[in-house]
Amino acid sequence: DSGEEEETMVDKLEREKEVLEKHLRESSAQIGTLQWDLEAQARTLEDTEKEATRLKGVFLRNKSELLELSAEKDMLVAERELHFHRMQNLVNRTEHDVLKAKYDALEIENKKLRDYDFAEVVVPPHYTPRPNWTGNMGAALSKAGVHVNRDTSDNSVAKLIKYIDTLHKKLKDFDHAHEEEWNQTAGKLVQKDRFIACMGTGDEVPVYLRYHGHVRNRKMQKREAEKTIREIWLDRKSQTDRNNEILKVPMDQFFLQYAKTKLTGGAPVVAEWCYNIIWTLEKNRNDADCDIFLKILRNELSEDVFFDQDSQVTVCLEVAEEVDKAMTHGQVSGSCDKTEFLEALKLTFYKNDGQITDLSKALDNVYGDRAFFKYKQLFADDRDFSQNQFAEEFRSQCVKEREVHIEEVADLVESLTEKDQLMAVEVFRQKMQKMDARKSEIDVKAYIDRGLGPKNKFSKGMDTREHSEAFMAKLLKGVCKRGPLCTETVVLPPSLLNKEAAAVKA
Repeated sequence: DSGEEEETMVDKLEREKEVLEKHLRESSAQIGTLQWDLEAQARTLEDTEKEATRLKGVFLRNKSELLELSAEKDMLVAERELHFHRMQNLVNRTEHDVLKAKYDALEIENKKLRDYDFAEVVVPPHYTPRPNWTGNMGAALSKAGVHVNRDTSDNSVAKLIKYIDTLHKKLKDFDHAHEEEWNQTAGKLVQKDRFIACMGTGDEVPVYLRYHGHVRNRKMQKREAEKTIREIWLDRKSQTDRNNEILKVPMDQFFLQYAKTKLTGGAPVVAEWCYNIIWTLEKNRNDADCDIFLKILRNELSEDVFFDQDSQVTVCLEVAEEVDKAMTHGQVSGSCDKTEFLEALKLTFYKNDGQITDLSKALDNVYGDRAFFKYKQLFADDRDFSQNQFAEEFRSQCVKEREVHIEEVADLVESLTEKDQLMAVEVFRQKMQKMDARKSEIDVKAYIDRGLGPKNKFSKGMDTREHSEAFMAKLLKGVCKRGPLCTETVVLPPSLLNKEAAAVKA
């Protein structure tokens, strides 16, 4: 009996063990499910935080746009006030023009009557000659109180003189009252920097700024002005003739034509746009692009200066691509070695160690300390149409190199200038060739031809003398730089050329 009870107890314990193992397996499965749910909730929480961050950014952008719209509303209110004053002035000016036309007509007639010598007219008493009072003159005389069929000539003249004096007084009173009112209103608006005073329509005013009165100061942002400059240059490059040369329309005329093509609303809208572009460029003349565009627009520089700088940027990118290809057996990976790139820049553009050091620091500030960098976007604009530190440093060096070379040429011209302010051009050619040995004879002759102007021809050995200041003024309008005037050729360092040769041999 006791043996059977022990077997029964063992069976019972085994069954309980199986039940407990089953519960353990189920609990493990539940724990796994709960752990997965917990991880899913953690991911959801992370996504929620990212969405909250995104929504916060959207809120800040919307808030910024709301502030801009509020500022735009204030500008529209100011514009409405200006249009109101203009309309008032237009009504008054129309009345002024009518009175002045009457005054001029009556003054002409009065002069005729004063100059007429009635004493020399011999006619019977009953046949007094009368002027031909027909057309508009008759209506004007009736307003002066002259009855052409009843008044004698003496009476008519007296009434005309009195009427002319009255009109003259009204005209002076009108001019004084309304000009003072307009000047007070316009002065207040300009003082608040809400409007820009225009320069008038005289011949001395640039064609794109010829406008009377005032235009709204939109306080244009630099990025908008730079975007417009880029679009103008692109449009300018597209205006080519059959020989693929840029049409020789003066830049100021092209600028005005561009504005008239892009804008609708007539002269007031065009004038406002032009004045605001110039206002913004003047405020940002420390930027190389803004300064060069203004100088070219004012005919202080040739467009060749801009296109030469543009070509140097293109060559810089070509240097990066050639280094890339030399290190990848002719393939373009889009990535370039910094050290080899800077060495190639030094050889291609004849830069000194100090310039390369500055470019290296700028490159590290943009791409960090990595040995390779992605060069495709090296000169890309950001949303404000500004460029990275390397691009600004490279452009700045181009400008500085031009300024240094100009000083060298100016010193040379000054040393060759005689007491009569004239310079021997042949001596300049010889000295220039020695000072800048990398320039070819064709480059030096290009300098001389530009300095002399299109009407004067010069050949090697000619005894030609030219006024120094005039020579320099014309020379500086075009491309001035050390070395060849043509586009630079990419030069790779020997270490890369050996790798390239080995790859070709293999």
